[in-house]
Amino acid sequence: TPAHDRKVGLVLYGFPPNVGAVGTAALLNVPRSLDAILHTLQNAGYDAPTGLSGEALVAGVAWLCRPDVINGGAARMITSLEAAARRAQAGDPNVAQALAEFIDEADAFRGNVTVVADAASHEDIGDTLTKEMRTRLDACWG
Repeated sequence: TPAHDRKVGLVLYGFPPNVGAVGTAALLNVPRSLDAILHTLQNAGYDAPTGLSGEALVAGVAWLCRPDVINGGAARMITSLEAAARRAQAGDPNVAQALAEFIDEADAFRGNVTVVADAASHEDIGDTLTKEMRTRLDACWG
């Protein structure tokens, strides 16, 4: 399968949950690491996001992990991120300035990043996994 047709996911550590500690790691610069990873993927032919810094991606994921966003449901996540980006662009001090990167010059949501925010059941998630991964998921989730 050509690199540009493959799907790659990046996982950001976030502990403790729901306190904005997304993409943190002791003595590591996670946003700069994301910049390097995305640059490497782009150079290898992957359809990796461009035009957004690692700092913006961390800020976006942190925003999506807020309890009020999660409680709004999967369908509201994109709308919430767009609204936060517009607030950041307008200079709202209550949102990370890095979120402004999600809005382009035409005040439109940048199309090169996809937020997958579909509500999925344990069974739906399990159906997409290999047998070994499904066994591990079942062991954790019961």
